[in-house]
Amino acid sequence: MHQWTTSELSYIEENAGKVPTHQLRKKYGCSLDALRGAKKRINADRFMKGLEPISLRFDKPLFVCPNCNQKTDRIIARSGWCKACTDELKLDSYHHRLEIVDREAQRVQELERNKAREDAVKRELDNLKQKKRTVVKTLVKHDLSARTEKDTVCETVTTTRDHPYSEGKRPE
Repeated sequence: MHQWTTSELSYIEENAGKVPTHQLRKKYGCSLDALRGAKKRINADRFMKGLEPISLRFDKPLFVCPNCNQKTDRIIARSGWCKACTDELKLDSYHHRLEIVDREAQRVQELERNKAREDAVKRELDNLKQKKRTVVKTLVKHDLSARTEKDTVCETVTTTRDHPYSEGKRPE
């Protein structure tokens, strides 16, 4: 059993709850039971003086979160904020990432729609080419291709000359 001096007892009384019990035990080289015995002796003396008893329970020091100014027993090292503010920061980060992914998904959908439109236009173009081939085959089959474009232009010119307004003549 540890024999406590008055200076040791006064130190324990002053620092009870401020210093963890393992540090007090290490400082005085005593067991937890011996430290509890010292506490009982101090509390008996304080009771006789009408003072509140001491507790060896160590209260963690409180920090103030620089973001929300709330007192907390721990600050998250990465953010330098309390757990609530750090969680909020993470949540904002996740929402931001989610927005980026959503925009990328919309962009991909738009590209797919454009690709579908391109495919539809290509199909329509192929259909028109096929129709043109069919018409050309029909012309060749009925020997209608003998008329050239030059003949068509000549007919147009002749028709235009015969028109009453072609020489500037207007009906009166």
